[in-house]
Amino acid sequence: MAFFKFKANTAFSPNQLGVDVAKALKIVENCLNGTHTSTSTWGNYSGEDANIWDKDNSLVINDAAHRQTKHSGSLWSTSTNTSSATSVYHVKSNAYGYSTSYAYLDFYKRHYMSNLINGASTTTAFNPYVHFRLLWKSSRGWSIACADRNGANPRPVSTGITSNDRYMTEATSSFEIMSTAWNQLDEILIWQSETFFAIAFYQNVGGAPSYNTRNNGKNYFFYWGDFPYIDSVDGYHYGRNSTYYPGCWYGVGVAAHDVRLKNQAPGTGDYQSIGHGRYGGVTGLNEYFNHPVSSAAQLYMHTVGTGYAQYSNIWPHPLSPRTPIPTANGTGPLMIPMQYNGHWILGRNASTAAPSNAGTQAGSAQNFGDARAGQMLGLYQVPDEFGTAPGDRFKVGDEFYRTVWTHKKGGSYSTFLDTDNSETNVYALPEKSQIGPDPI
Repeated sequence: MAFFKFKANTAFSPNQLGVDVAKALKIVENCLNGTHTSTSTWGNYSGEDANIWDKDNSLVINDAAHRQTKHSGSLWSTSTNTSSATSVYHVKSNAYGYSTSYAYLDFYKRHYMSNLINGASTTTAFNPYVHFRLLWKSSRGWSIACADRNGANPRPVSTGITSNDRYMTEATSSFEIMSTAWNQLDEILIWQSETFFAIAFYQNVGGAPSYNTRNNGKNYFFYWGDFPYIDSVDGYHYGRNSTYYPGCWYGVGVAAHDVRLKNQAPGTGDYQSIGHGRYGGVTGLNEYFNHPVSSAAQLYMHTVGTGYAQYSNIWPHPLSPRTPIPTANGTGPLMIPMQYNGHWILGRNASTAAPSNAGTQAGSAQNFGDARAGQMLGLYQVPDEFGTAPGDRFKVGDEFYRTVWTHKKGGSYSTFLDTDNSETNVYALPEKSQIGPDPI
């Protein structure tokens, strides 16, 4: 995987904000496609601006070793053809757009076992992919959205994938990061891997995070990751439904609170959004459905009942506290691989509907939820409060990892607005492109 830290130059004075954000996005694109291997070349290529990012406090880790792939396909291609591009990522036709009030970049990601990058699927047509749009919009701020291969079912937003007038989450205006001015952005962190894509946004609070500025902070983290490939399952289901993708998305953020402050509980005006789901959920009777956005502001739990049985969950639970573990080398982090579970955490509540009806779109028939489960490749839970800041680097074995700070938790399993929820959740993702495991 490649890793990038884009630190905003808050002294930069945009002429037309959408046009200048487009120049910043062009640098992002040229990092993703492998053109930039250090910050020193930012601004050297057409469409870029050398001053919009703070190059001295940004970071590019993007050499060939960090862009490894399992098969012969490259990590990125400039091809716009979804049927023939032989890479994990490639741009969409007319991928780049801007005006004075918005700027965006569109691209696709394939599953690491796609036959177009010489995956080993016995289903020769195995080619699942998803569509991403990275967008900045005046009065709305930054957002990242994904959609299925047909551009439908956008997540975690409620507007269309190609809409340029959307908020970061279904919580609408609470998560406006850099809504009106360039100096409202602190930094963007991006992980680009064969098996996942992840991005984190942090709002600038006018200096180093402090107690006095705690209510000015906002952040959002988005992850899309592949599941390990099971040929008899995933090849089979893709053959039946082309929107099927063995992987999932996860988004989480905090508004009206600076997540970078340790030991600070949220206030009653804070919002937290946690969401996850995937495309092509498979019921016990071999029917398909796209998950509703399994999330909410402030509350993570949905009402118990068959009407909610189609919602999925992840483990460790996003509000479950994690503490360090003693080791032979002293107290340290325990890296727990994140897991997707296609079933609702509170059960099916089958007493109100016959489980034998499971398998269709009807609300009473979704009791069995999604039968597929899997590891969210590249995403690891580490102890709460780990490190000193988002983007911290640490080493496990021969590999380096970078942290992302996402939300508060610790005091309650069901609600964010608990006075004991003062612990900062921390995930870790590998710095190097993580290749997928062999097929089963």
